[in-house]
Amino acid sequence: MKTKWKNGFTLIELLVVIAILGILAMAVIIAINPARNINQAKDSNVRSDTSQIAHAILVYSTNNLGIYPPTLKTLVDDGDINPIPKQPDNTDYVYRRSSVCSSLECSSVLWGKLYNAPENHVWCWDSAHNSFKESVNAPVDPSTTCP
Repeated sequence: MKTKWKNGFTLIELLVVIAILGILAMAVIIAINPARNINQAKDSNVRSDTSQIAHAILVYSTNNLGIYPPTLKTLVDDGDINPIPKQPDNTDYVYRRSSVCSSLECSSVLWGKLYNAPENHVWCWDSAHNSFKESVNAPVDPSTTCP
């Protein structure tokens, strides 16, 4: 008896191939981790923006006998920066100047939220040390340095 073979794949073979391709696709997506990469890009943006704002704050301070601006809007009014960058979630960066501000006692802090870090982590700049660092929480009292 002669057996006729049809060209093509059986349904089982197709399902096995589709399952294998699905597993490989999931492995690639997990390895790439697009959410982590997007959050790293946001963090890079926060670091760049805070550096730009801190530079404008220092320029303002240099032009005003060491006194830091009362608000970030003052930087725009003075022409030191335009416009003030926004955080990736479209909120404003947080800036605080110490309440007692003479030419020798003035300090300020600036911070933005980090996205690829544990909750409540911020990227913080403080004028007391003129340095940036990652902090667990945003400083409440601007007369202190970044926590």
